[in-house]
Amino acid sequence: MTKNMIAVLGALAGFAAAAAVHAETVTVNGSTTVLPAMQLTAEGFMKANPNITVTISGTGSGNGIKALRDKMTDVAMSSRDLKDKEKKDFEAHGINPVKIPVALD
Repeated sequence: MTKNMIAVLGALAGFAAAAAVHAETVTVNGSTTVLPAMQLTAEGFMKANPNITVTISGTGSGNGIKALRDKMTDVAMSSRDLKDKEKKDFEAHGINPVKIPVALD
């Protein structure tokens, strides 16, 4: 399986999980590195699921992680692992984020 295929499958899994909670809109926020792949994946996802809108913002990994913690986004894109401080912060907010790798470099 190619890296591109892994990226698409991981992103689709993230969209599908978020869509299960929010039937009409999935909000994605974070890494500008991951942004181009997620934009292409979102376009394909919306074609296959015309009743769901995927909104993507490239604000940086840290901002996407904060937005997920603050429940301002459904999916956080990050080009890095969570820092220990971020993990503790999620715990303090009662949130258990799930990591879905979409590509390796």
